[in-house]
Amino acid sequence: MKIFTYFRKMNKLGAAMVEYAVILAFVAAVGSSFTDNISPGVNSIVKSVSSMLGLAANGNETQQSAKDIAFTLFTDPEMNKIFGKRWESFGREIASNGDKYIEDYYFNKIGLDTAYSIVGQYVWNNNPPGPAEVGLAVDGGKNYKLITIADKNGVSCAAGSFNDESTHFSATQYLLCEKNGMMNIVATRELSTVCITKTGTHVSDCIPKNEAEPTYSLNNNFSQASYKDKNENWIDVRNLENGFVKYNP
Repeated sequence: MKIFTYFRKMNKLGAAMVEYAVILAFVAAVGSSFTDNISPGVNSIVKSVSSMLGLAANGNETQQSAKDIAFTLFTDPEMNKIFGKRWESFGREIASNGDKYIEDYYFNKIGLDTAYSIVGQYVWNNNPPGPAEVGLAVDGGKNYKLITIADKNGVSCAAGSFNDESTHFSATQYLLCEKNGMMNIVATRELSTVCITKTGTHVSDCIPKNEAEPTYSLNNNFSQASYKDKNENWIDVRNLENGFVKYNP
């Protein structure tokens, strides 16, 4: 009889735990709707609970960060094969001059909606030093591209101010090069503080010169930015001299 009494107690305890989890989930879900109006301490707690329960601020399941999405994209061998037309192949798009289809045809498909820039090999022909000068060149590699992407979705591509921290964001850079019919990651660099210094060309629903090409839009790109180094100096993000870690799959 004692063992049956024990199981009844355990059942009650289990039911109580389930009820407690449901109530906690409800509190977290409600709390996520007004976290902007409560103290930072409580806000942090609610967000932590929401995270543990798989909730996001909008009540949906927790989403991947832009950083995770971008890394998955750049390490996908199928996506990075170079073939066909620019709007048919992500690898071809990156290898080509410019980035007119990247946002409309690739970033939007995988949920990457944030500030980014792409600069090509021509940037390092003069100044700052290029991949070869800083030890990042790959034997047989060509057509180097540096892609900077904000770590969070929704980051504005508008030019900010070095003195206005609300316009700063963290970003990850990917140095890629063309080799053996692929765009390959050469190295990555994490930038904790970035400030956009010049917006890019923003167009929408353009009619390409070649009518066989699809329309496209660019809304999130920027052309120049600087990052703050460990000595609090602002450095052009196109400078490859420090902080890169070679990629080893």
